[in-house]
Amino acid sequence: MYPKGDITHVYDKAGVYSSHIDITYGGEFSVGGGPWLPIPDTVTIAGQLQPLTVTTARARLVIK
Repeated sequence: MYPKGDITHVYDKAGVYSSHIDITYGGEFSVGGGPWLPIPDTVTIAGQLQPLTVTTARARLVIK
C-alpha cells in the first residue's frame, strides 16, 4: 500500500491507457480523551479517467 511503493500493475505493451483511482476513506473518533472508536462506515470517491502513457525500457550494463 501507499506510500511503500508496492502498488504495481504490469502492461503487456507500451501505449496510452485510460486509468483511474478510487479512494475509500474511513476513520476513528475519540470523545473527551476516551478510547478511539471506529466510524462504522466508509465513503468512496471515484476518480476521473486519466490517460496513462506506458513506455518500455531496456536494461544496459555500463562500465565507466
